[in-house]
Amino acid sequence: MGEYNKADALFKLADRWEQFMEEQGQQIAADSIEPANIIPNDLDEAIEALGEIATLTGYVADWKRELQMTFNESEFVYSCDDAIGDWIRSNWGLDDKKGDLYSRFCLEGIGHPLDITRIILTTFYRRTHHIPENIEEQKKSRKQYWWDRNRDPVTGKEFSK
Repeated sequence: MGEYNKADALFKLADRWEQFMEEQGQQIAADSIEPANIIPNDLDEAIEALGEIATLTGYVADWKRELQMTFNESEFVYSCDDAIGDWIRSNWGLDDKKGDLYSRFCLEGIGHPLDITRIILTTFYRRTHHIPENIEEQKKSRKQYWWDRNRDPVTGKEFSK
């Protein structure tokens, strides 16, 4: 048996995710379900929805079996950011800067869709691994990233000098 390749495993999972999401999108269109009905309103709903979708795709089963011991949190978050992260940003109103999920993060000083997605993915990883989620620390870290660049963490605009 060949050596385990983390990158190949992630590509396989990302492909499965994208295939499932395409099928779901077609089903949603066929059933005339409004997108607002499937958009989470807050972080807890986002984690719950992500878990349900991941379970339906078989993503969680494979991930726990094949990846749990080989991927650390950073590898998981940044590797998932393309396929899953793009889907979250596109379908949960983050790219459009609309909806309750986006608004709730903005009220807490987080406005960049990539930051929101990374907090969702990090929290999902931590919750499924039974690790303290430290959500406030995650938010503080994302804000600090912008402050270090002299930019507003919600708008991304440079602070006036």
